[in-house]
Amino acid sequence: MRIKGLDYIRLLGIFLVVFYHLFSGFLPGGFFGVNVLFVLSGFLISFHLLDEIYEGGDIDLKKFYYKRFVRIFPPLLLMIFLTNIAAFFIKKDFTVGYFDQFISALSFNYNIFEIIRGGSYEGQFIKSLFMPTWSLAIEVHFYILWPLFLSFLYKIYKDEDYFKKRFSASLMKITLLFYLLSYLLMVSLVLKDKNLISFVYFFDLSRMGSFVFGSFLACFV
Repeated sequence: MRIKGLDYIRLLGIFLVVFYHLFSGFLPGGFFGVNVLFVLSGFLISFHLLDEIYEGGDIDLKKFYYKRFVRIFPPLLLMIFLTNIAAFFIKKDFTVGYFDQFISALSFNYNIFEIIRGGSYEGQFIKSLFMPTWSLAIEVHFYILWPLFLSFLYKIYKDEDYFKKRFSASLMKITLLFYLLSYLLMVSLVLKDKNLISFVYFFDLSRMGSFVFGSFLACFV
């Protein structure tokens, strides 16, 4: 089922991200668009997974992962191919440390790559070819783990009376708890050491709050 009104929210998120990259001085908070897209992803994935649980009795994990792979991997390969052509012919400074960047983007682990090398999204002395794939990496990590968690939770509640009500109520509480834990982790790390801001920016657990908030909204709907 397609929820047409959400397309406008997606467009808003994309607009904020693109506008921020083009005019960061004019719209310094434009990176908020990434959070908008994360919340939307959490909502849509959870909405459809819950619908599958309620209608079919379980999640077809193979089908889910196949659909995500077909939707994400081919466009990623095309982007990498076109980016390579542009980088090698336009400005070779972008190819410094190319292999590490390439493997990190292709394996959906660019956020971890940036954490390991101590990178900062704002202060790139050497421009990175595939920096924007950090957010895709976090989304893919969520896509991998969240269906497994929902399937596990379903098996706990499937034989209980009033299954749908109990399952939904428990999932709403869990998503709120996850959201609070993610938010507290983000705040505590930044307050502890401002040098950890980049780590918090790229770290899966401090970013998962947006996804699980979207999941909470899906439970509510």
